Amino acid sequence: MISYEQVFPTLAEALPDFTASRQDWVEDQLSYPFVNDMVRFVCDRAYPEFDPMISQFAALLERLLSHGDERVHELVHDALEGLWSSDAPAIVTSHFGPKTRELWNLVCKSYSNS
Repeated sequence: MISYEQVFPTLAEALPDFTASRQDWVEDQLSYPFVNDMVRFVCDRAYPEFDPMISQFAALLERLLSHGDERVHELVHDALEGLWSSDAPAIVTSHFGPKTRELWNLVCKSYSNS
């Protein structure tokens, strides 16, 4: 089980080429801004061609949903909301595992009903 208190190292090691845009997020282990910055990073690599980091990111989300506690699930939900508002959701979501796809469908439904 990955607890929210233990999730930051998992995030920090998931994408070797990713560097947070603010060092204090890393120093203070601020998971929410870190993961949202990671979403932007992955979406920027979705065009003009596929980057293998997209599938690594999708695997990270699936792992967090499979092994994380409720607060980790909320963190993933927040990341998916960030993805919803990006220009690249279709490319990224095509790599989602079943748990991430299920949560993604809930995010889409909530935004569609807004």
